[in-house]
Amino acid sequence: PKPPFFNAGGFIEDATRTTTLLSVQAACAESRAVEALTAVLRELARIRLHGISEQELKIAKANMLADTEQLYAEREQTYCESVRDELVCHFLRGDLVIGAEDEAVLAKACIERVSQEDVLAFATQLSVRNSCVIRVQEGRKYTSEADLCSAIEQVRIEEFEGSIDESEVFNIPEVLMDASALKPGTVIASRHLPALEMHEITLSNGMRIGIKVTDFLDDQVLLRGCARGGLSEVSEGEYIHAMCANMVAGELGIYGHRPDIYDGILAGLRTDVAANVSMYRRNIEGETSPVDIETALQCIHLLFTHN
Repeated sequence: PKPPFFNAGGFIEDATRTTTLLSVQAACAESRAVEALTAVLRELARIRLHGISEQELKIAKANMLADTEQLYAEREQTYCESVRDELVCHFLRGDLVIGAEDEAVLAKACIERVSQEDVLAFATQLSVRNSCVIRVQEGRKYTSEADLCSAIEQVRIEEFEGSIDESEVFNIPEVLMDASALKPGTVIASRHLPALEMHEITLSNGMRIGIKVTDFLDDQVLLRGCARGGLSEVSEGEYIHAMCANMVAGELGIYGHRPDIYDGILAGLRTDVAANVSMYRRNIEGETSPVDIETALQCIHLLFTHN
């Protein structure tokens, strides 16, 4: 009922030119560092015992490929800092600088070749027995070295006995929604606004949409919508609840799925849509790739229709 930490994650970083580190971090409540450490070590042990599922690997590869495709699509519009960083790494570490086209081809070929066996072989190295350092930062000292050793030993025994079950979290639908059930509307009016260099259309449900084409980024479509009326219209007794509604809704899932499930469904799609309520307006904002604009519109539809 009470999770052992607020959030946790891991990343790989280069400590020196010859040393690469895997850093796993967790933020937890005061005096719960041992529980958080046990949970993190148990998840690493779970991967060593069971590997990762085909769907987990598919999601990770899809996200990496999406990033690669976006970098390639916007290769002529890259900020100079990115090129600078590549050249600095080439000078300091001898990293290759091969250009966006060749880098995209190479990255795609490497990502597609990664298998579950490759991930498992890497995961077997992620053990406290392999040159591990554990650091606990606390405002007041609650955790001793003996506590840390006890957590490590507990997970070691669980792994040795095989009592850590395979994860069942990754049971993710293939699509965000059943689009076949939607009933299309019609465009009832349109007009050109030369002063704003944009085109406006009016839909049969009364919504007005303004469309403007720019040459800022080739792989980006920005979406923004607003309606009058926000927190200023809420009664004083309900103001605190209304102010926290955005955060609570985000944790529960505003598209009909939990946030982790939603992220899995959209793996590989370059789409991000969010809603918020300000003092005087209700807003929808997002961005998407032109090839994924249908998914972005589905997200907006779910914002209006999901309870």
